[in-house]
Amino acid sequence: MVDFKEINKTVRTVSKSLKSRVHRSGKPRIGSRSMEDFIEEEEKRTGIRTPKIIRTKLLGYGTHRLNFRILDNTKDNRYLFGRGVMHGTFMYDWGGFDRISYFEHNKEYYLPIPLQNAYLLEDLYYGQYILLQTKEGAQNEEDVNLFLYEYPDRFTPLNVTLEQYFELLPKTFGMYCWQSYLTPQSYPLDGDIPDHFHVNMQQLFPSTDLSIFRQAPPLEDSVYNRYCASEIQKDYRGLFIEMMAKLEAHPHIKFRYYERTEGHLADKTMYTARYGVTEDVLRKIKKDYGREISPQMMAFYYQMNGCMVNWVYQNPDDDTYIEGKINFLPLEETMGGKWHKEYLDWKSPNLFRDEDAVYYFNEQEAAEHPALAELMQRARIFDEQGEMRDYFIEFIEGQEEPNIYKVVRTDFYLMNIDFITFIEARIEFAGISGWEYKFYESDYSAEAITRFTNEFKEQVLKILPNADFERFGL
Repeated sequence: MVDFKEINKTVRTVSKSLKSRVHRSGKPRIGSRSMEDFIEEEEKRTGIRTPKIIRTKLLGYGTHRLNFRILDNTKDNRYLFGRGVMHGTFMYDWGGFDRISYFEHNKEYYLPIPLQNAYLLEDLYYGQYILLQTKEGAQNEEDVNLFLYEYPDRFTPLNVTLEQYFELLPKTFGMYCWQSYLTPQSYPLDGDIPDHFHVNMQQLFPSTDLSIFRQAPPLEDSVYNRYCASEIQKDYRGLFIEMMAKLEAHPHIKFRYYERTEGHLADKTMYTARYGVTEDVLRKIKKDYGREISPQMMAFYYQMNGCMVNWVYQNPDDDTYIEGKINFLPLEETMGGKWHKEYLDWKSPNLFRDEDAVYYFNEQEAAEHPALAELMQRARIFDEQGEMRDYFIEFIEGQEEPNIYKVVRTDFYLMNIDFITFIEARIEFAGISGWEYKFYESDYSAEAITRFTNEFKEQVLKILPNADFERFGL
């Protein structure tokens, strides 16, 4: 019989031992165990009949939220990543019995679980769940089956008992996605974008016996593997932080707002510089789109999964000012079409489905601006400037690198620039706008473009006297 109380104590001990290494924005939380009378009250209120084995789990173990990021000691700009949530008695309201709840557009929705007598044991996010299926009159762990459920309809049995599953909790602590390595050989583990699960486990939990877990498949030819094997990998996160140091040293520059950065464990900065994208995000994109991101996108996002800064320079001699803004969204938000702040939590099981993307327009506005509305159905925002002055990417069938568009309110312009040159220009000029006119496919006259470019150069030289314009043909 599973000793749920003892497992809860062990998980708490592991949590405390990792506390100093865990990212501030995602500390694990181990909830308290439930009380018998509280469960009975919830059953009466909701009309839900709780199987004995589930009741025993709620009373003995309770809840956990294993959401963590820990710096990878073996690689630059990388972190070890874990996530898993057991809701405990919250599942009476949030789903758990034959259904799963999630929030989107500030509303709660329920997904029916297409499996009889199923209970949501653990939410792994990204549309993946661990389900516990009880037999009629289930009394103990021998009367249940465990499944890896991938929304909307894929169920894969796990090769472990309930007792083994809970014994592995303190040994894996939510390392994403450890459950997939407990599946039958018939379940494919993608060789294009392999998980570093075994290597990461050896680093974080060196004493854990990994023999129960399947081995990762051999590497196949892919954008990901070619990038990882390349000898020249530019550190875009380092370049961005270097530019931020120049701005911070300037006596007349002020940062407009503070956001806790994901780029530092302890230091407070006036900018956000994220670590590289996880393999799990890359695998999810490939699964839902049937393709990897482009080589140039891989070169950037693998080093830095987005960054943000918003600053202003006030001229001490007059009232003029210069401003710069960069807001490269995390890759999961770009590919998921999510760009509002309330969608930053990656919870929707439909994240990468085109029909759930968030666009600028409602139906009336789309009818008034059909060309832009049509672009919004294909393109995805990746550098959000606000006030409808954003940058979008569009993937073209048979074209390796994406197209880049600048949207200016209800107008939009295709840019004759490749992805990595665009990234480097945005960082090189610290988010100051004006250089992009040179790359528009538009009816701007040569005289107007020259005027815009010269005004841009004057602004940049006040902030960055050694800026390299020639490199970008300016």
